[in-house]
Parts: sequence; structure tokens; C-alpha cells
Amino acid sequence: MFGSQLLENETFRTALKWGGVAYLAWLAVKIATSRPKAALETGAESARPLTFMQAVLFQALNPKVWMGGASGILAYGAVSNGWSALTMSVAFALLFAFISMPCGTCWALIGASARHLLRSASALRVFNIIMALLLLSSLVPVVLS
Repeated sequence: MFGSQLLENETFRTALKWGGVAYLAWLAVKIATSRPKAALETGAESARPLTFMQAVLFQALNPKVWMGGASGILAYGAVSNGWSALTMSVAFALLFAFISMPCGTCWALIGASARHLLRSASALRVFNIIMALLLLSSLVPVVLS
């Protein structure tokens, strides 16, 4: 099976690891260097949220989702003890849903409640830099492994 071949391919795992590190480091730089003042001036208050279908497509095309899914399958597929691909996929999807749904809800609630604190360009700039540094710090265990 294709998945088991990927699990055994050290080159693929290494490329996935360093590709993910490079992408997340690039994303951290983009976050830290973003211009928050422009976002405040364009009337972010009047921006419309995504529709349900737009949100689904956004997540389906999100590279972080694909990296997370591939990394999880590669990490936990090695210890699946002979589970079928279907069983492993369903188990992984359920586990991912049970973990990501509450985390996503907490993240949305924190964002909504912090909104009034981030009204100035300087506060938003500091917040972006802190978030970028936290993202970079999350890469330390990956790089050291």
C-alpha cells in the first residue's frame, strides 16, 4: 500500500519534516512583518465572514491541514498494529475531530474576546510578533528531533 511505503521512506519523512518547518517559519515571518495598520484602515469591522462552503474549501486547500494530516498518519500509522487503511483513517479522523473542534472553538472565543484589546496598530503589531515567536518556538522540538 502507498501509505506503508511512505511510512518506510526516510527521505519522504525528512522532506515532510523540513518542508513543514520551512513553511511554518515563512508563515511566522509573514505574521511578524505584517502591516496591522492597513488592516485597521480598510474597515475590518465591515468584512463579511466566509460562507460555510468557502470555509470548507479554505480548509481543504489549507497546507497546514495537509501537513498535520500527513504528519499524524506518518507518526501514528507506524504503530497501527495491522489496522486496515480504512480503520486507521476513520480512527484518525475521529481523533482529529474530537481534538480540533474544542481547540478551534477556544481559539475563536479567545479571538472574539481579545478583539477589543487589539484596536490600535501598535497593540496588533506586538500581538503579531508574539504569535510569530510562539509559532517559531513550537518548531524547536521538531528541529531537535
